[in-house]
Parts: sequence; C-alpha cells; structure tokens
Amino acid sequence: MARAWVVDLWQKIDPETGKKIRTERFGSGSRWRVDWYELQPDGTKRLRSRTFPIKAGAEEFATRTDHETRAGSYRPVEFGRKPFVRASESWLAGKKKIKPSTRHSYDRDLRTHILPRWGAVAIGSITRHDIETWVTQLQDGTAPVSFLGEHPREASGLSAASIDRLFAITSAVLSYAHKAGWLPTNPANGVELPTILRAHHIYLSYAEVELLADAAFAATTDETDRVLIHTLAYTGMRINEALALTVGDLRLETRRATVKATWSLNAAGERVTGTPKTGSTRVVPLQPFLVDELRALTTGRSPVAYVFQGPRGGPIHDHNWRSRTWRLAVLASGLDIPGLTPHKLRHTAASAAVAAGADVLVLQQMLGHRDAAETLNTYGHLWPDRLDEVTDAVGRARDAALAARPSFLIMTKS
Repeated sequence: MARAWVVDLWQKIDPETGKKIRTERFGSGSRWRVDWYELQPDGTKRLRSRTFPIKAGAEEFATRTDHETRAGSYRPVEFGRKPFVRASESWLAGKKKIKPSTRHSYDRDLRTHILPRWGAVAIGSITRHDIETWVTQLQDGTAPVSFLGEHPREASGLSAASIDRLFAITSAVLSYAHKAGWLPTNPANGVELPTILRAHHIYLSYAEVELLADAAFAATTDETDRVLIHTLAYTGMRINEALALTVGDLRLETRRATVKATWSLNAAGERVTGTPKTGSTRVVPLQPFLVDELRALTTGRSPVAYVFQGPRGGPIHDHNWRSRTWRLAVLASGLDIPGLTPHKLRHTAASAAVAAGADVLVLQQMLGHRDAAETLNTYGHLWPDRLDEVTDAVGRARDAALAARPSFLIMTKS
C-alpha cells in the first residue's frame, strides 16, 4: 500500500454514478495535492499534505516521499523549509580552499542567475521537474535574472557551458543540504543538460603571429605590445599570467621565465594578484628571439617592476589592452577571425610545441595543466596518428631479435 498518494482537488468520483464530477474549487488554486502519513516521535502518525499546480510534480513528490518513508530516509517537512538562499550561504561559507576569484564568481552567478529563481524557495519543495523547467528557461532566455550594480539589459538565452556552470552550483548547494540532513536526496540528480560543444580552437601560423604582433606595434607604437603577443604565442601563458610577470621572474641567461602569479578578482570583485589557475608555480622556456626582446624591454628596471607596463608605467589591465590594442591589431592584420582572442595564442603555442616534437608531459608542464589528462583532452587531436609507426618499430625489433637467436629446430636436431 502506498504511503503517499495524489488527490485531484478539481474532480472527484460521484458515488452514485461512478463518474468524475467537478468539485466546488474547480479552476481555483492548485489542482493536485499529495497526502502522506508522517511518523511522530511518540509513535503516532500525522497526516501531512502539500499542493502542486502540475500533476507531474505531485506524482514525483509522492513517489519520492513513499520511497523515502519505506527506506527510512524520510525527513520531516520542517527540515526542508529552509530557503535556498540560506542553504547557499552555508555552502559558500564552507568553501575554505577556493581562490578569492572563484568565490567572487560563485557569488556573482548566485546573485545574477540562481537566487532570482531559487532564493526564497524552500529547499524541500524543489523537485527535479522544477529544475528541468529552469534549465529550459535558462536556455531560451525566460529564466529570472538580476543584473545588480549593472546597467539594465535584456536577458538572453545562455550557452550550454554557462547553463552547466549554473546548474553545477545549484546542485552543489542542494547536495550540501542533503549531506547536512535537511534533504533526503538531491533533486538535481539526473537532470539532463544541453550538450556542450567542443571549444573552437584557433591555431595561428608563425607568419600570422608576426602579422598580429606588427599590427599591435603599429597601432600603439609601443614595443610592449609586440613583445606581449610574442610571449603569449610562444610560451602558452594565459594573458593575466603574462601581465603579472615581474622582471625578477625572468631568467634570461638560461632562457626561462617563472610563472608564479596571475591577475584575478578577489571576493569583493577587486583586481589583485594571486596564484596561477592550478595554484602552483611553473617554469616556461623562452625562444632566443624572445629573450632578446624581453631584455631590451626590461633593462634598467627593478626586479619587482612589471615586465609589461601600460603607457603610464603601471600594470596593464587585460580588458583595457583588449580594446586599446588587441582589437585594433586583429582588424589591421586582416586576421578578423570569429573567436580570435588573446587566449587563442595559448592554443597556438601548444600547436607549435606539438609540431616541434613536444610530448604530453612537456606540454602539460609548459601550459600549467593540473594533469596530463587535461592536456590530452584539450590538445590530444594535435598529435599525429603514430600507430603504424609504433607497429612497424615493434615489428623491426622482433625481426632483429629473432634473427640473432639460434633456431629451435636446429638446436633440437643437434
């Protein structure tokens, strides 16, 4: 016997005719109600109820409640009355190891997209159907949104990657609530998300990199911009890693640069320097021509001075550089390729390294990936198909080994 059941509040069975007839509240309020018995501490049972506007939501809740009651994992409704915003605050406060920039990103996504929909909603009332509906709304641009502190702008559908990011935060908050004992399960489990298309990589040739670097210099007449583009394209640094380089990070005698900092945002959204993306320092090689350029750019500067400085001598803000220099260089060079950003020069560096013979571990170290799996997932397609090469080499080794040993037949006859 079911321990939770769905009641239609708009229709009932006429006991005389056995046919469905309308109730007095037909067309008014939520149509569906779930009833269930909740075991009290004194051993008695209490009838509980909850209404739903959609039958699918009521049926899902009834099935889940019935299953949890039978399995002994049921939690009283009061546990789930905590609003989502309170659960999200507890979840975020428990994040002790994340970088300030990550905390700022979480806070921004919660404030802009997640809390406008779920903030005041009791966590125990959220169903998988509710979350699936929200995902669809994010995709078509009808989900509630709040651009606090920004100029009002029209909301639009989000990319699959953005939806995946927002869903991951929402699911993490609900998972936290489940582990805290406030929810019997995470209602976000099993929700299907839009497919994320593989990132479009752009690989520039050596000649195209030079066109871009020359165009940057022509746009500003500042050698800093040419050297910055060369640095991004031949070391694989992220732009904010390059902009955080100090003169003391360069070891030009041994053609090395130490990447130990990056520009990012703190929890308050202020621009500060912090550790690189993976949290660890790495050393990258420098081409001889780049060593000469960097030496000319930094001669006479203090070891704590930034390598790449703005027109007034201070650090360069990447957003300003993109609009002041990068955009003009892209247009002037004729490389107005959709999706060409400074980060694509990192892909160019990876492509050049692989073509020159770099293996996975070398490229991982150069780019600062957390592990080789990330490198392979991102750039594995750049390595040529060497199956035949390996197979032929094994065959040649076998032939040589067999030719050098006595024949088994000759040994047995003797």
